[in-house]
Amino acid sequence: MNLEEYAAHDAVGLAELVSKGEITADELVALAKEGIEKTNPALNFLVREIEVPVKGDASGAMGGVPFMVKDILIQAAGVPQTMGSRALAGDIFSAPHSSELFKRFQKAGLTTIGRTAAPEFAFNGTTEPVANGPTCNPWNTSISAGGSSGGSAAAVAAGVIPLAHGNDGGGSLRIPAAACGLVGLKPSRGRTPLGPDYQLPLMGMVSEFAMSRTTRDSAVLLDLVNGPEANSFVPLAKPEILYSESIKRPMTGLRIAIAPQGFKGEKPTQKALSDEVRRVGNLLSSMGHNVTDIIHIPFDPEQFHTANYRFWMSFLARGVYGLAQAL
Repeated sequence: MNLEEYAAHDAVGLAELVSKGEITADELVALAKEGIEKTNPALNFLVREIEVPVKGDASGAMGGVPFMVKDILIQAAGVPQTMGSRALAGDIFSAPHSSELFKRFQKAGLTTIGRTAAPEFAFNGTTEPVANGPTCNPWNTSISAGGSSGGSAAAVAAGVIPLAHGNDGGGSLRIPAAACGLVGLKPSRGRTPLGPDYQLPLMGMVSEFAMSRTTRDSAVLLDLVNGPEANSFVPLAKPEILYSESIKRPMTGLRIAIAPQGFKGEKPTQKALSDEVRRVGNLLSSMGHNVTDIIHIPFDPEQFHTANYRFWMSFLARGVYGLAQAL
């Protein structure tokens, strides 16, 4: 298998090839590393390769599939984190144990080969920290890959890996997924585990999961890693129907509101944005959903941004103080 053939498969497809003996997990890792060598100089999605990849359970449903983790929040025992900050340069900080979610990624069979770039402490909608420079979009290297999970998005969109971890408090999975043409699902609070070191990061606004190039990859992975952990603060029960089954069922009749004129019905600053919202509304309507235009969203953006600012800044301060104690 060459790099182009490898990149044409999603994670489920690659795992099937491994299970049939048509390719080995080590060969997949070698192809992913070849992809890094060819694309990372232009894209800058990688903080660092993990010298000895953290292997997953070979019997897992995604056994042998190469994977990367965003360089913040999730923890893999002994793997350093720099969190996009010069304060942690030189890999001076690493976790003594793995997060529950990372253990579930391992059980799913994923082999973690590297750490992907994030803005400093994940506090930006683009990925361009002073520590290691901007991450570029594979579709157009003159523009951003988005953020804060921009490194993961660029690596997946470039075909280097089919899946990559990310987290999302204010759009950090959704923004780069949109920018790079990926599936970027932010699970509901409590759907995926955050412990043992976190329960409600950013006052409960943060969820952790992954980005992929196919809906089935995201659905299968969510089947594999969702569910409460011991002492979970928000113990959501597992769904009655597997996500990988639910995506096969036709869905119609949803009630969807679109607001092409923004929060207050004002004239949009960019007509192209309003036109795109309408285009998506028309597409959803053609799929059998009930789409309604609304002029004014009953929501005060100024009040939201004031409250949001306090949440984010207090969480940032707590994180910095925590790192100071750890170091």
